[in-house]
Amino acid sequence: MTADDRAEGWYSSRSILVAVVAEALATVVFLVWVLFITKTTSFGEGDTYGWGAWVKNIPAMVAMFTPPLVGLSWGQRALEKREPNASVAVVLSGLSLFWALLITHYAGVVSAFGDTADWLGFWLFLGKIVIAAAVTAAVWRRGKKSQTPPQMSPEEG
Repeated sequence: MTADDRAEGWYSSRSILVAVVAEALATVVFLVWVLFITKTTSFGEGDTYGWGAWVKNIPAMVAMFTPPLVGLSWGQRALEKREPNASVAVVLSGLSLFWALLITHYAGVVSAFGDTADWLGFWLFLGKIVIAAAVTAAVWRRGKKSQTPPQMSPEEG
């Protein structure tokens, strides 16, 4: 078994791991941060409103959005290298991005400036789906577009 055989699937497996496990841990960090450290369940509550409320939650936002972005990056590399499960890695990372958008409510910018109208909730939810789907499709397309040709083994050539 060569080093190349052992390294096959490196990006895709790590992308899947980051999208699932790291995002779950980031969700726990986010909830602990929002509920216990900043002691607010919404970015518009408490003594701080507007951008000040958003800024105090930047560490939690970084924790939530790093796993999907890393997962999408590694998923794209996996697609480029034609690794097995590369498409699965990109899709799971895209779902992880949707989860981050859903949990953080557009990274707190929307709710930092007050409550939205009840009728707007559906459109915000739909916007989160569209953003996650568009980013996932763009990464998938870019990875497929720049695929390297498959490597031939010495026995084949």
